[in-house]
Parts: sequence; structure tokens; C-alpha cells
Amino acid sequence: LISAPALLAKNFQVISYVGYLNTLNILIFPSITLYVLQFKKNIRKKYLLYLIPAILGLILAGNKTYIMVGITSAFFIFAINTRHLSKILLRAVMVVTGFIAFFVIYQAYIDIGVHFDKGYGQGLYNYFSSSWIALGKLIENDMKSPKWGYYTFYFVYKIIALFTGEHLGNNYMPFVSIPSPLNVYTMNGELFSDFGWAGIPAGMFVLGLIMELFRLRLAKRKEVCIEITYTTLLTSVSFSFFVEMITQPYFLINLMYLMLFNYAYASMEKEVK
Repeated sequence: LISAPALLAKNFQVISYVGYLNTLNILIFPSITLYVLQFKKNIRKKYLLYLIPAILGLILAGNKTYIMVGITSAFFIFAINTRHLSKILLRAVMVVTGFIAFFVIYQAYIDIGVHFDKGYGQGLYNYFSSSWIALGKLIENDMKSPKWGYYTFYFVYKIIALFTGEHLGNNYMPFVSIPSPLNVYTMNGELFSDFGWAGIPAGMFVLGLIMELFRLRLAKRKEVCIEITYTTLLTSVSFSFFVEMITQPYFLINLMYLMLFNYAYASMEKEVK
């Protein structure tokens, strides 16, 4: 890993090597944060045994987004359970600073040269702002999906394909030149390609409705999985200026796991009572 990190990441960056179950490591970050806050305990060595392999596994998956989702979700867990605004702002500054440091290190040793050929400062700006320019190109060229709702409902199409034998290919959006090639179009890109202009407000309405239902459930009763699910959804919204997460297979698998775990835990509680 130390001698040839770029080569090692290249060999593992295709998620099929380790399976989507590897992305469940994302949940380690908010889970440990919630445990420490609820039980007022410091992170002991045994929890580092969970955290360090989780970070390594996500790095080997070859996608910076996974670690960013985990850390951001952990921050929202802290923000929800903390009443002191100064502490929240301090943690926010720490998270942003950590992200910048992580990106610089990752690009220097793993993703060498990508987006950073004009320096790290310009590279970070381009990385997070170019998606809006790409979205403009997407709308200008009226780039449509291969089929209705393809990107939004890709996970559903993939399940159906198991029975029909249809080969769907991947769910990567096509690239545009701005002038560097890019296929990230904020949260609105997939909605526009799938459903046209009407898809953007409709998609935002459905997402807001789902999040409000979770918020109301959380307000009535503190449930671990519901809280982590809600903060994970908050994370997808916080990155909406850059990328669409919520319909990605890894994101849906994490949400489904949380829902199943919460259902199983609630059933066990009823049996005990």
C-alpha cells in the first residue's frame, strides 16, 4: 500500500472486486459517533479496530465519495445531539479542513494528476464547481436517458434485469467537455435526463417529503437506525450542489440495511416487552 498506492487502488477501484457490501463501512463513522455521544465514552482501541479497516476498505474501493459520506454523516449525528452552536461550528471547520487535506493527499498519492494539473487550490475549486457548468451543458444539449427513469430507477431496472436477462450496462452519466471531461451534474442532472424539466421540482418534493417523515419519526422517538438514516439523507442533500447520491446502488444498500436492522431491532424490543 505504501510502495504503490495508485496501483493498488486501480486494482480494487472496480466495486465488483469487493462487492457493494464493502460500502456498508460508511455506516461505521456515524455509528461510532452516536455511540460515543450517547454513552459519553471516548473511542477505545477496540473501536479503532472497526474504524481503521473501514477507512482502508473504502479507500481501496477507489471512490473518495464513500469516505466523505461517512464523515459528513458522522458530523450531522454530532450536530443533532449537540446544543452548543460553537462546538458545531468548530466541528464543521474541522470537517472542511479534513476534507481538503484528504483530497490533497488522495490526489497526490492515489489519483495522481486528476483535476489538479493547475495546482491544488485551482483543482479543488474546479472539482466542486464544474458540476454546475456540466449541468448547463447537459441541459443545453438536451441529453436524455436511454430509457424512462433509467438513472433514477437504475437499481430497480437492475433487479428486473436479473429475471429478464437484459444487459443494462452501467449507470454512469455521459461525459461532457467543459473543457475537461466530466459526468457529474449536481443532484439535478439525473432528474433532468430521466424526466425533463418537471423531474427536478418533482424529485426535490419527494426527497423533502421523505426527509420530513424521518424527521417527524425521530422527533417522536429516538431510534438509532432512524437517526443514522436521517443524517445519511442529510448528507445526500448537503452534496446536492455537486453530485446525486441518493439513487446510487451503494447509497440505497446502506439505507435498506438500516431499515432492515431497525425493523429487526424493533421486533426484538416488542418480544422483550
